Amino acid sequence: MRQQESKLQNRRSTTTKQPLKVLQLHMDTSTLVRAAAKQDEHARKAIYNSMAPKMLAVCQRYISDIHFAEDVMVTAFVKVFEKINSFEFKGSFEGWVRRVMVNECLSFLRKKREMTFEIQGDVAEETEDEGGLPEGLQPGDLFEMVASLPVQSRTVFNLFVMEDYSHIQISDALGISEGTSKSQLAYARKKLRQMVLDKISEKNGTVRY
Repeated sequence: MRQQESKLQNRRSTTTKQPLKVLQLHMDTSTLVRAAAKQDEHARKAIYNSMAPKMLAVCQRYISDIHFAEDVMVTAFVKVFEKINSFEFKGSFEGWVRRVMVNECLSFLRKKREMTFEIQGDVAEETEDEGGLPEGLQPGDLFEMVASLPVQSRTVFNLFVMEDYSHIQISDALGISEGTSKSQLAYARKKLRQMVLDKISEKNGTVRY
């Protein structure tokens, strides 16, 4: 495992210096995965290079420090290749890899002891989002807002909104009650609404009191 991780670390150091590009191999995804399962180094390199940017973005949603996020991503890719024979070609390979990434992020946060949850008080009942970004707001703005949330509410928000977890699944994944999951989600949405309104006011040159 250390040898594999070392190889991926070397690829990471290369890819952080220049944009990652997909290797132009004449293979569809299933053929590439089957080749990687047979320890084909070219296939594994192609998978890593094509998916690393997107998977790093996934990790950064949970882990704000870019260096820790990169380390977690590399560790997760090692596990992807160790477990690639267990992929049953039911659903997308990218979705399967993404789940490995998310699980590794949660494991990292637990080891860092950053996942101590408390039920948030004075929050509104959970409501459905209307969808879409308010006018004048960019996707990057929302990413920064979510990243600024406390790690507990940020994690629940990402699992619920980005990974489509139910509150039951979140409670199982994080070892918390459904009520705590709902409370953390409501808190995250409340804080995000406040930040969105503040951002819009700032862009419009107005002051909110």
